[in-house]
Amino acid sequence: MEVAVVGSADFVTGFLLAGVRKTFITTDADLEPTLKEALKDEDIGILIMNSEDVEKVSMPLRIALDDSVEPTVISIGGAEEERTHLREKIKRSVGVDLWK
Repeated sequence: MEVAVVGSADFVTGFLLAGVRKTFITTDADLEPTLKEALKDEDIGILIMNSEDVEKVSMPLRIALDDSVEPTVISIGGAEEERTHLREKIKRSVGVDLWK
């Protein structure tokens, strides 16, 4: 399983420098089709996105991203509420609360 990143060139570049090989550089116009493609990729175990991009997608796709376990979708750059949500997603995908 691989880690993948979807987002703008600025967002993705940092992950490329950190060694993430599977990246999808998108604009607002092609964000949804790119996300749907990434969700179908069986090699992706974790999909990282900017939380601002999550807000741009349609509600049905946002629900699919939120409910997805494989790949687990993680949004970065949110408030405290987003971090709490991340904890619940990790607990659901791993089966253990890692903060306890």
